[in-house]
Amino acid sequence: RSNAWAEYKAHLRQNLLLANRQSRVKACQNINVILIVIDDLGYGDLGVYGQEKIKTPNIDLLAQTGVKYTNYYAGSSVGVPSHCTLLTGMHTGHCRLRGNSENAHLPAGDVTLAEAMLMAGLDTAVFGSWKLGDENTPGTPIKQGFQESYGYLNLLRSRDYYPNYLFRNDERQPIPGNQNNGPENYSLDLVVEEAVDYLRRPRRRPFFMMVSLAPPRGDLDDVPSLEPYTGEDWPREQKQYAAMISRVDEAVGEILDELYHRDMKENTVVVLTSDNGPHKEGVNPEYFNSNGPFNGIKG
Repeated sequence: RSNAWAEYKAHLRQNLLLANRQSRVKACQNINVILIVIDDLGYGDLGVYGQEKIKTPNIDLLAQTGVKYTNYYAGSSVGVPSHCTLLTGMHTGHCRLRGNSENAHLPAGDVTLAEAMLMAGLDTAVFGSWKLGDENTPGTPIKQGFQESYGYLNLLRSRDYYPNYLFRNDERQPIPGNQNNGPENYSLDLVVEEAVDYLRRPRRRPFFMMVSLAPPRGDLDDVPSLEPYTGEDWPREQKQYAAMISRVDEAVGEILDELYHRDMKENTVVVLTSDNGPHKEGVNPEYFNSNGPFNGIKG
């Protein structure tokens, strides 16, 4: 009798899971999702949240024509655990990665947002700074539900904006012009180019695309240009920080332009967030009031 009840519960659970999956697939048949995560961007660094000096017209327009989540909090104050909570849905009391470490990686058994999207019938891709598993670990994007990936795997390497290689899926891909420390190809431009190319491809299924942009974190000296702030009477490091943010805004604009050009704006949900608060690595976050109305700092 107890065995029959156990078998009935198992049968019922399987049918419920099947029905739930079928309903999710039907609901997601024509819906694309783009998740843009920006490293160390402050709440107050965007014009839509009060910034008066740094220009962010594309992100501002996205917020003004969409929904602003003003009571939304990142999962952690540093990048690795913040990305971990975002992609696993577990807070830092349960998620496996609770601090920044170049050796940290997701285990094989964790279920990620990408795997859930795959089960719902969406294609999946990630471009940019991954953070959750280096090569030869079970934490690489390809092993965590993403069908395609391009960018950094290692947290510390993502501080170098002129890397001599990036990863396409799980394979190292040399960057022409960046060999022997030659600074020619800025990684942000390469990542956005890949994301835009992904949007241009013909497809039969909807997609989930995650774009994780490393600036404005990292080496300020790597930003290719101080425009449009060259003539401002600011400390050089503040010009570099502002230029990084405006360059990220331009990158977001490129993605949105392609989305509109492909007439996918009506069936695509775009979510944009920072992974934590602003940093003070060579820059003064109070100069631009990067925290807005909030206190504290990254870390």
